[in-house]
Amino acid sequence: AIRSFGTRDLGIDGLRVMFEELGYVMQEEVMRFETKRVVARWLAPPRAPDGFPPLPRIFLSELDVDACDEELKTIVDAVLGRTAQGEVRKSQEEEVGRVARWQLPSAKQYAQCEKMSEYAAWTLLHGYRVNHV
Repeated sequence: AIRSFGTRDLGIDGLRVMFEELGYVMQEEVMRFETKRVVARWLAPPRAPDGFPPLPRIFLSELDVDACDEELKTIVDAVLGRTAQGEVRKSQEEEVGRVARWQLPSAKQYAQCEKMSEYAAWTLLHGYRVNHV
């Protein structure tokens, strides 16, 4: 699953485009995790070429930022406010694979956010990254 934020073009609708360009198809099913304020969807893979193993499904999830309390929204909005619109930005951690369109949160922002939402804190820190397979 790839984690994201459901705001502007940073969520599922923004991420799905790159997979659809590769032949993946967004499925209608919507999974909601109310206590975490997370929505998830999945994309079916295209048929693999003959002789190759099947391609994996892609799961995309997003934090429903509008459903969060004001303190969490303020932190997330502050970090995402430093986002380059329509352009993937890499932080200084690019050599270890962190790819995000926002800069890292401060240690204080991360600690405050982590108390309210592990999902939000993890995603602010790690960016667009698979958190489990």
